[in-house]
Amino acid sequence: MLSQNEIDIIVKGIYLSWTTWGKMRGEKLVLDDISYVKSKNDKGFERIFSVNIENNHEFRVQQMISFIKAGILPDSMLIMPNTKPENLAEILYSKGFIINDNDPCMLLYLNNYEAKEAEYTDFEIIRVTEKKQLEDWLNIINIALLECELITCEQLNDVMKAEGVNVYKKLRFKECFKRIVASYDWKMYKKSCPCYIEN
Repeated sequence: MLSQNEIDIIVKGIYLSWTTWGKMRGEKLVLDDISYVKSKNDKGFERIFSVNIENNHEFRVQQMISFIKAGILPDSMLIMPNTKPENLAEILYSKGFIINDNDPCMLLYLNNYEAKEAEYTDFEIIRVTEKKQLEDWLNIINIALLECELITCEQLNDVMKAEGVNVYKKLRFKECFKRIVASYDWKMYKKSCPCYIEN
């Protein structure tokens, strides 16, 4: 049985993942009692990732279902230990939703972690040097693994071109303090030094 602290860690990680993807991709991101990322072209990564309905359960859940059917909200959602109402999975199942509980949320306990050398016997590692190879790789990641377009080739290029600080700013990180680099003009120092000799 998970402790409340473990649940909070998993929920926070999922929340950060989805808000980061929503901001990075420029998709519709709503953070409220029903938080979700909605793809603008219906090909991208989208999901209701947090449901916290405190009051008017019956009305709000029915409203949420109506918005899902109308295409306003994504048609899938994560139901976690902190989801409210607690019986949301049962309610949705009774309304015709398919409930898949085969895949677990994973939590790494660092005190039990053992580093092991990875063994890749069925994989070929190649260096991507052409745009077509990159597009093929993105297609495998997007479709085969995630069943949606997580990121386009153009968006990946934008991320790769941006300097680190700009990526963080785009994701709405806040500046804490300025990075200061102190350097010295050694050429000026040499010329002003009494021991300086030309050539």
